[in-house]
Amino acid sequence: MPSLKQTPEHVANRVNSRRAKGPWFTTSDIGQRISRGRKATLAQLAPDVREAKRQELSDRARRIFQGRKQSPEHIAARVAARKAKGAWFKIPDIGKRIAKGKRQGFQRWPEQAKEAARKQARQLAAQKRKLPDKFCELCGGLIKHSRARMPESRYCSHICRGLAHTGEGNPNWKGGKTRIANKERRLPSVHAWREAVLTRDRFTCQQCGSHEHLHAHHIKPWSLYPELRIELSNGLTLCVHCHESEHDRPFTPDPVRLRGPRIQRLCGYCGVEFEIPLRYVKPVNFCSRPCAWAYQRLQKHRQ
Repeated sequence: MPSLKQTPEHVANRVNSRRAKGPWFTTSDIGQRISRGRKATLAQLAPDVREAKRQELSDRARRIFQGRKQSPEHIAARVAARKAKGAWFKIPDIGKRIAKGKRQGFQRWPEQAKEAARKQARQLAAQKRKLPDKFCELCGGLIKHSRARMPESRYCSHICRGLAHTGEGNPNWKGGKTRIANKERRLPSVHAWREAVLTRDRFTCQQCGSHEHLHAHHIKPWSLYPELRIELSNGLTLCVHCHESEHDRPFTPDPVRLRGPRIQRLCGYCGVEFEIPLRYVKPVNFCSRPCAWAYQRLQKHRQ
C-alpha cells in the first residue's frame, strides 16, 4: 500500500515544531530518557526472553567496541603481504622518498631560514672535503663521528675508548698496586681475622668502651709488616673515632659522619623510640608511614 503524501502545510508545521524543540542530541536528559525507555521495554518481556535480549545487546556492544574478529585466512593473507613488501628500511627507493619529503618541507620555509640552511650545508661540505678519513687508534676502524668532532676524535666508539683507558692506558695508572691491595683486603682470611679480633675483645672499643661502628686495627701497620696481617696478636678493636685518632686522618666517609647529629623521639602512635636528623625542619612525630596513617584513621573515627 503506497504511503500518503504529506501536504506542504503538514511538512511546514512538522519542521517548525522540530526547530522549536531543538535537535534530540542537545536535550540534557536524552540519555536518561533512552535508558528508561529500554528498561521499561525489557520489564514488559518474559524472564527468559528478557535474558536472551540482554545477552544479545551485550554481544552487540562487545562487537561494536572490540571490533570484528579477523578470520585465519585474512590474518594469513595480511602476514604474507607484509613479508612480500619487506621492512620499510629495505625498500629500494626509501632514501629517495625521504629526500623528496625533506625537499617539499624545505620549500615551505621562510627565505631567511632557507639561506641559513644552505650556508650551513656549504660549510659542512667544505669542511668534509678538507678533512681526510681518520681511523681508530685501538681497532683501526674508520671513525664515523660528525666532521665537526673529527679533529679531536681518537676512537671509533665508546667501547674502544673505555678499553683504551683501562689499566695501563689510564693516566691515573700506578702500576696496579691499588687493585692488588684491594684484593688482599677482601680475602676470606682477612675477614676471619677481623671477626676473631672483635670476638676476643667482646665487641668493645679498647679505648673508649663503645660498642658501635667497630674496626679491627692493626697494631703494626698493614703495609710495613705483611707477615703480621692476619696475626691475632696484631689486632685491636677500636671504634671509628678512636681508629681515626690512632692514624691521625679520616677514613672513607662513614654513614655515621654523613648523616650528622640525631635526636631521639617517641612515636605518637606505637610509642617506639626512633632517631631523626637534627637538620629536619618539620616535626616528625611517627616512626613510620603506617603509624602516621593509623593515627589519622583513629582521629577520623573519634570525630
